[in-house]
Amino acid sequence: MDRDEPRFRGSDAEPGSHDASAADTVTLLGLLSTLLAHRRRIAGAAVLVAVLVLGISLLLPREWTSSATFLPQTEGAQASQLSTIAAQFGLNIPGPGAGQSPQFYADLMRSEPLREAVVRTRYTVRTASDSVETGSIDLVQAYGVDEGDSAKDVLKAAERLEDDLWVTTRGETGVVEFSVQMHSPSLARQVAQRFIELVNQFNLETRQSQAAAEARFLSERVSAARGDLQSAEDSLQGFLERNRSYDQSPTLQFEYQRLQRHVTLQQQVYTSLVQSYEQARIARVRNTPVITVVEGPQEPAKPDRRHLLLKVLLGLLLGGLFGSMWAFWHDYLEGVRRQSPGDYQEFAGTWVAARNDLRDLRHWLAQKLPSRD
Repeated sequence: MDRDEPRFRGSDAEPGSHDASAADTVTLLGLLSTLLAHRRRIAGAAVLVAVLVLGISLLLPREWTSSATFLPQTEGAQASQLSTIAAQFGLNIPGPGAGQSPQFYADLMRSEPLREAVVRTRYTVRTASDSVETGSIDLVQAYGVDEGDSAKDVLKAAERLEDDLWVTTRGETGVVEFSVQMHSPSLARQVAQRFIELVNQFNLETRQSQAAAEARFLSERVSAARGDLQSAEDSLQGFLERNRSYDQSPTLQFEYQRLQRHVTLQQQVYTSLVQSYEQARIARVRNTPVITVVEGPQEPAKPDRRHLLLKVLLGLLLGGLFGSMWAFWHDYLEGVRRQSPGDYQEFAGTWVAARNDLRDLRHWLAQKLPSRD
């Protein structure tokens, strides 16, 4: 039996035979026979794809990953106190930790403005030995992006950076962990450090702007509370001047206690507002870090694993799959050619016409594309 002969039940039937059910039935032994008959081609395709995958993996530059973890800090006591005071006046201020969940910081690091700021930063470039400084570059140059437009270059580099950034959160502890992958160990560490600096800068600016808004609010409330306290004290003073022997009358005693309670309440409100106002004024100019770096970024000692064995196995699998598909297609066409010569000739003619059209299209593109430069 010829090795290229199709292994289908009924494939030996003469052309024009009407036994269609037998001719179209595929047996398991027929499939195995097809694979065995084309075993060399299938093995060759598998080896070829595996070699290509291995070669590409070896030619690609090595990757280095630097990781870091940090814990955001919140000013819960001050926020809680301010919320309590504001509630007394019918105002609603978010409680402590609002908008400061670990997932918030993960989304912040993946946000486009933050990534673009990282891209525009200049980083120190070192030699292969990481011992001699040779200059500084930004990530547009590091990624080799050249779109002819600085804005597009930054956007493209930011998209590349998004692929090289991994951010995870630990809900139990509130710790944010992230990793940055670069072609240089020192560059990976610097980029990771820059992310921490920008997150901290965002927190500082946000805290200071919130503190400024709180200080303006509290300043108004302190003035109003001072007036309310003065009014309550004046009422109590007037009552005492008019009723020097109020302790002899139960009604006057009740009125005195009521006025005294009102003065005491206004004193407490005024004192709390003044304390919160002073704290807000301090927070408005405070520049201390508001994130705790649990593990700072370090230069990786070893490059990332390339998983060559896994890639080779996948290459063998894909190559064998493509080779098997080609074998089945080849035997199918042979079966059609033997049993239905007319259909085979029609398919062959259509295939040649389609191939000629593709060749003409390629020639047309080759002539038109250079004219656009």
